[in-house]
Amino acid sequence: MKDACINHDLLLNTFPIAAILCNEHGDILCINKAFIHFFSVNINTFKNINQLSQVLFPESKLHKTQYAEFLQQQLISSNNQSVSFDVEMTSKDNRIHTVQITTETLVDDESIYKIIFFNNITDYQITKVKLEKITKLYKAISHIGIPPI
Repeated sequence: MKDACINHDLLLNTFPIAAILCNEHGDILCINKAFIHFFSVNINTFKNINQLSQVLFPESKLHKTQYAEFLQQQLISSNNQSVSFDVEMTSKDNRIHTVQITTETLVDDESIYKIIFFNNITDYQITKVKLEKITKLYKAISHIGIPPI
């Protein structure tokens, strides 16, 4: 398993968003620099998806268990489907962010791995709302006639 982390470490660290590499049992093999930066954790903080859920999901124990079970099911799944969902998570600054979690399958000669991406979409959502307000304002004032000079 350590070889998988060495072999895929360069790939993971090219991603600008947080990512972890897991086996089909939910054991975390390695994490990228963006994950460490966003969540301020390292691979020794947790060893599997269940422990990850306990650390990162701020909701009640019921929700932590539901997310952990959902991710675990996706890891065990042998199909190559991409699965994505949004969830609130706590970052290193102890602020809650909306994060889009996406699982992708990575197959090499010997094993099947899952890469789980954690894309912080909070800033995107804030910007989207601001742009919608600006657009509404522009449409409202564009109907006002401006007298010629």
